[in-house]
Amino acid sequence: MDEIPLTESLKESLYDSVIVLAYALPDFLLATIILLLGLWGGYLLRKFVTATFDKIGLPAARLSGHLVYGLWVTVVAIMAAARVGFDTSFLASFLLIVATGGVAMLALSVGLGAGPAIRNLIGTYSVRHFVHVGQQVQVGDLSGKVVDLTSMVLVLEVEGKQVVIPASRLNDSPTTITPQTGT
Repeated sequence: MDEIPLTESLKESLYDSVIVLAYALPDFLLATIILLLGLWGGYLLRKFVTATFDKIGLPAARLSGHLVYGLWVTVVAIMAAARVGFDTSFLASFLLIVATGGVAMLALSVGLGAGPAIRNLIGTYSVRHFVHVGQQVQVGDLSGKVVDLTSMVLVLEVEGKQVVIPASRLNDSPTTITPQTGT
């Protein structure tokens, strides 16, 4: 077999390519390790979130686990791509904006959803000094004896039955309190 003679420019080009590969190889290996460890960590995190939410009794345990896994893998992929040398600033900024929007949406939904509970807490707090167990109370068109006053509801005994009234009605409806005698 005859050897193919290499020109000087081809030798330099080949040498430069090997040097570039030698410098880039550690970054590729490190990015691969980051990606593999990240996928494994994401798998463990998904199992943990799913098991924890399932144990608590939340209805969307699997969905939550998959959502956390997807976010984790996205962050790990961005880290690996940045290690290789890709510019990931735009993607990181985009994910930050999406995450901020998600947190704002969650805060708004919790705030709006908690409105009735907060109204009940305020209703109980505002009458706790005036209404006591055993008193005769009229709330709107209901009249009865106070059996219990919790942080959310007022329980009246009306005609032998217990009626649960949301505490917010104490502020929304005219409330008449008959003072206890002998106390």
